[in-house]
Amino acid sequence: MQRLRRNLVIGLRAAIQYARHILPILFIVVGLIFITAWISSRYATDSFMRQHRVDDGTRHDYLIVVANGSILLSYAILQPPLVRSVEPGWKHIHWRALPTFTSGRNPTTWGRLGFDAHTTRSKNVVRYFLSLPFWFLCALSFPYPLAHYLLALRRRLRRERHGKCPTCGYDLRASPDTCPECGTPRPSATIPA
Repeated sequence: MQRLRRNLVIGLRAAIQYARHILPILFIVVGLIFITAWISSRYATDSFMRQHRVDDGTRHDYLIVVANGSILLSYAILQPPLVRSVEPGWKHIHWRALPTFTSGRNPTTWGRLGFDAHTTRSKNVVRYFLSLPFWFLCALSFPYPLAHYLLALRRRLRRERHGKCPTCGYDLRASPDTCPECGTPRPSATIPA
């Protein structure tokens, strides 16, 4: 039992170490996807829609629209008189004309920046809308990797300054050439000519 517990702890530490290296890269990739969608949304509109029928007879519609530098998320609940046939899966529609679903809708400062959230209700339909600008999503995706790499650089420089291995932090005062712990060559104090 002790051996199993020890192996689980070692595996968990390895997974955390792996995630620590992969997570910043994942954030950068997501940020680049947001930038690509932001640029393409200036020239064309893409919409993705899915319909789902529930057991109580209502239909739930999910809609994602990418246009004008924003992403619009919509969720609608349709009551039985309006429920028609339901097409399975996601439908994709791509067109060149750019609908202005955010312009003029929200005259506040947040609306001018591209944010919008509202609800529309009628007798048989309830729709929820949320609009987020891509510049905001890009701004959310890049600070974590930047902070991660700046802190790693700071940690490495501090370790070198105190005579420790820049990779693992092992004390190198007794080791002239390489780190006995991880095998990293010792950084030289002077640069050879």
